[in-house]
Amino acid sequence: MQEVRPAAKVKLADGEMERMIRRERQQKSVLNPTLTFMYQLGLEAGNGLGHLCWTIEAERWISNPPLEWKLFVYHHLEKGTFDREEFERFINMHVMQSTPSKQEVLVDLLQGYKMLYNSQ
Repeated sequence: MQEVRPAAKVKLADGEMERMIRRERQQKSVLNPTLTFMYQLGLEAGNGLGHLCWTIEAERWISNPPLEWKLFVYHHLEKGTFDREEFERFINMHVMQSTPSKQEVLVDLLQGYKMLYNSQ
C-alpha cells in the first residue's frame, strides 16, 4: 500500500481559478457544487479565494476538481456542519493501479486543507 502525505503546496497558475470557474458555469447546472458553495460563501472569482488557489499532492488521487473539494470543506466548516462520512461520499477516487486507500487520501486531503488554510 502506497503512503500518501501532503506535499508542499503548489500555487495554481495565474488565471487557472477563473478558467475552472468558467468551466463550471458552462455546465449550466443549478446543482453544480462549486458554484453553489461559492454562492453560499459569498465568494467570487478573483477575490476571497486565498487558500483555495493552491493544490496539494493528494488531489491527484481524486476526480473532484481542486476547487470543488476545498469549497466543500470550507463551506461545511464555516457553517459548523462538517461531517467526515458526508465528505467521504462527496469525494470520488480515480481508479488507478497503486491508488492508496480512500481513507488515507481523505486524511491527507484534510491535513492538506488545514495546512493551506493556516498558511493564508
